Amino acid sequence: MRISAIMDYDVDKRIGDRTFAVAYGKRAAALFPAAVFLCTLFIVRVNYIRIFFIACLALFILVAIIPSERIARYSPLAIFLSVVAIVVVWIAPFVLR
Repeated sequence: MRISAIMDYDVDKRIGDRTFAVAYGKRAAALFPAAVFLCTLFIVRVNYIRIFFIACLALFILVAIIPSERIARYSPLAIFLSVVAIVVVWIAPFVLR
């Protein structure tokens, strides 16, 4: 995921490390996963997974509009917590039987 390269942008640029974000910019680093998630919306048929993809897409677009390293730092955490919530929704019917 290229959005994780945004959180270290200043440090990577200062030391000369050529990450995706340094090479193409913070906005491109956020728009790349947004484009991938947008394409997957046409493939995914399960509604709660589609909602997860839409939430991730909105997060990536937010980072593209406001290319803040702080927002990018918390984005993977938000995605992880969303995955945990989706797994709970997916497993709950099997556990409650």
